[in-house]
Amino acid sequence: MFRGILLVTVLLGTSFLWALPLRPPEQRLIEVPSIEVKKDGPTERDYLLTEKAWGERRLLTPGKERWKNTPWGASATALVESALELQATSTVIVHPLWPLADRFRQLLKEGADDPLLLTLAAKAYYAERQNWRDSRELLERVLNMPDLPTAVEAMALSTQIPQLMKQGAEYRYVRSRLVEVMIKALHDGTYDAGAEVVLVRHQIAALILVGITLPSYLTRWQDSVDSSAWPEWVKLTLRGFGEIELAWLERSSDWAVKVKDAQWEGFARHLSKAREHLVKAWQASPDRPEAAALMITVTMGECEDFDELRLWFDRSIQAQFDYQQAYNKLLWAYRPRWCGSHELMLGFGRACAATKRFDTGVPAQMFYAAMDVADENNDAFEAFGREGVREPIRAMAKGYLEQPGLPAQLQHFRRSTAALGAWLVGDYALADQALTEIGSLHYCTIEFMHQMLLHEPRFRGEVAAGSGKYGSEVQKLALMPKTTDEALRDQLLEDLAKADLSEDARAYVEETGEARSLLERLNQGEWVKIIPRKHLKSFIQTAGRWEVSEDGTLVAVGDDSTWSALAMDIPFEHDVEMRCEIAFENPQHAELSPKGYGFGTLLRWAPRVVGDAEDGIRFMAFSDPGSNRGQAFRVKPELGTPTQPFSQQEWNSFLVRIAKDKVHYELNGQIIAEQYALEDMHLTGTTGRIGFVSHRLPFDAKLKIRNIRVRKFVMADPPAAPAKSEVTKKPKPILTPSAPQSPPASSSMLRWDYLLLVLALIALVGTHFLLKSRQS
Repeated sequence: MFRGILLVTVLLGTSFLWALPLRPPEQRLIEVPSIEVKKDGPTERDYLLTEKAWGERRLLTPGKERWKNTPWGASATALVESALELQATSTVIVHPLWPLADRFRQLLKEGADDPLLLTLAAKAYYAERQNWRDSRELLERVLNMPDLPTAVEAMALSTQIPQLMKQGAEYRYVRSRLVEVMIKALHDGTYDAGAEVVLVRHQIAALILVGITLPSYLTRWQDSVDSSAWPEWVKLTLRGFGEIELAWLERSSDWAVKVKDAQWEGFARHLSKAREHLVKAWQASPDRPEAAALMITVTMGECEDFDELRLWFDRSIQAQFDYQQAYNKLLWAYRPRWCGSHELMLGFGRACAATKRFDTGVPAQMFYAAMDVADENNDAFEAFGREGVREPIRAMAKGYLEQPGLPAQLQHFRRSTAALGAWLVGDYALADQALTEIGSLHYCTIEFMHQMLLHEPRFRGEVAAGSGKYGSEVQKLALMPKTTDEALRDQLLEDLAKADLSEDARAYVEETGEARSLLERLNQGEWVKIIPRKHLKSFIQTAGRWEVSEDGTLVAVGDDSTWSALAMDIPFEHDVEMRCEIAFENPQHAELSPKGYGFGTLLRWAPRVVGDAEDGIRFMAFSDPGSNRGQAFRVKPELGTPTQPFSQQEWNSFLVRIAKDKVHYELNGQIIAEQYALEDMHLTGTTGRIGFVSHRLPFDAKLKIRNIRVRKFVMADPPAAPAKSEVTKKPKPILTPSAPQSPPASSSMLRWDYLLLVLALIALVGTHFLLKSRQS
C-alpha cells in the first residue's frame, strides 16, 4: 500500500511539473534568422523617385501644355512640382499634401480649373482635416469633366473611393469605373518605358482599393494584362496577383471550419496558378520585390512549407530592403491562425529592430508586431511588456528619435510612434522627451492607439504622471507595479487626496481611486455616479475623439467614424442598470452621412476577439433623414429588438438594463424594448463593461453625456418569455437594490480542487490493485 501511495505521489508530482511552463510566456520569443542588411541596396525612397519621375513626364508635362497660356500657369507648375516632391519624400504617409492646401486655395481663386490641379487640391484639402466635405465638390467636378487624362482620372477615383466609404455613400459605380480606367491604362501610354514598376504597384493598389467581388471583373482585367505589350515579368506579376484574388473569392473570408470542400478546391486551384505565374515573374526579374512578396501569401494559403515563407521574404527584401508589403505579408502569415504564433511574430519583430536601419521603416516592424499581438489579445501592455520585447522597442524609439535627415512629415510620424512605444514599455522619461519634441501626435499614431483600445488623453496623462510632471508622489503611484500590496496603494491614494496637487494631477489621482473602488461601491446596491475625469484613464476606446469638458461632461467630437465606442475598462458579471442623458449638437451644421447618425449606451460590452465580433448590447438612438428610431442589438440590427420611433429632445434620457438574461430599454420615457431575451440577440458573454457609442457622428459635431449613474440590482423573476422575443407592454419588473454579496459560483464551472482529489483517489485505488495483482 505504501509503495502504491508513493507511486501515485510521484505520478501526480510529475504531472504537475509537466503542466507548468518551462519558462514564463514573456521569455519564449522564438529566435528567427537575422535579417541581412544591405547598406547600399534599393529602398522605398528609390521607388518613390521613380514614381516622381513618371509623374513629371505623364502628369506635369501634359499639364504644362494645357495651361501654358494662362496667367496662373507658372504658379500651377511650381505647385505641382511641390506636390510631387512631397509625395516622393513621404513613403508611408497616406495624406502628405496638407502643407500645400493654402497655396491651392489661392491658385483656384486665380481661376485655375485644370483637372490635375483640382485633383491635387482635393487631396490637399482632405489631408488637412480628413473631412470628406472639404474635397467632395472638387472631385465631383473633376470626374464630370469630358476627355479626362487617364492618369488624372485614376488619381481622382482612387482619392474619391475612400472618402465615399467614410461618408457612407454608395460607390459601386465609382469602383467599376476605376477598374475600367486601370484596364485602359494598360494600353494607352499612361505608363511609359521606365515606369514598369509604377504600373505594377498602381494596378495592384487600385484593385485592392476596389475590393472586387465578381470574378468576371478580375478575369477580364487579367485578359487585358495578357494582351498588353508589357515585359513578361510585369504581366506574370499582375496575372499572379489576379489569381490570388480569385483564390480568396473562391474560398471566402470565413474561418476555415466554415469553408466547404468545393471552396477549398477552388482556392487551391487558383493558388497553384498564382504560384506558376509568380515564380516565373521572380525568375524573370529577381531585382524586383513585388512577385516574391506576393509568393508569401501563396505559401501561407497552401500551408505546406513553413520555411518557404521566409525564403520568399528574403528574396523580396534582397530586391528592396524596406519593401513594406513583404514585412506585412510575413507578419500576417506568422499569426496563429495561419502558420505561426505570437511568439514567432515578436521574434521576427526583434530581428527587424536589430537591423538598426533607422533611415528606413524596418526597425518599426518590432512595434507593428507587438501592436498586432495586442490587437489579437486586447492587452497592449502585456504584449509590449514581455521580456524580449521591451528592450527592442526602447531601442527602436531611441533610434528614431536620434535619426537625422528624415523628411519632416516622416520624422514626425516616426517620432510620434516612438513616443507611443516608449510609453507602452514603461519608459515614461523617453516618452515625455518624444512628446516634447513633436508636440501633436501624428494621426497614424492615434489610429494605432485605437487599434489597441487606447487613446490620447490617457497616453498624455500617464506619461505626465510617470515622468514626474505631476510630482514625485503621483509618480510613485503611477510606477507602482500591479503586484503592490493593496494596502500600500490605498494609503498612498489617501495621502494624495489631502495633498496640494495641480488640477491635472488631482484628476489623475481621483480617477485612479474611483476606478479602484467602483465594484465595491456597486456592491452596496445603490446608484453610483460615474464622473469622467480629464485623462479618461480607466476607459478604453475603439475610434473617434472623446474628451471631458471643464464641467465634467463627457464629450464625443465627431470625425465621421462608422462606430466609436468608449467603455470603462472594469468588466464585471452581475446584472446592471444605467441611466444617463445624451445631447447631440451640430453647431456648424455639418452635412450628415446618407446613412444618418446614432448614439447610445453599452452594457456587457467586450471588444472584438479573433474570430468573433464585439460582444455586448448597444442601446441606440438613430437619426435618419426624416425619422428617429430606437433599437437594441449586439452587432447586427437585424438580430436586435424591433425598432421603435421616438422624439429626439435636446437632452435624451436613457434607462437601460440587463437582468435575468433579459433587456430593458427606455428612451425619453418611452419603452423601446422590454423583457427581450439575450439569447435572441446572440450575446455570448456573461461579463462586460459599461460604456457609450457613437455612429457616423458628423465632423466636429458633439455628443454630450451627463448624469451617468449605474447600479447593480436583483430582479424578481419575470414571466416566461416567448420563444422569440417581442416588444410588450407588460408591467415594469420590480427592482430591488441588492445587498452586498459575493458573485454566485457558476454552475458550469468545475471545482478543480475536488476534481484533483477524485483523480488522485482513482489513481491510488488503481495502483493498489495493480501492485496487488503483481504480488499474487
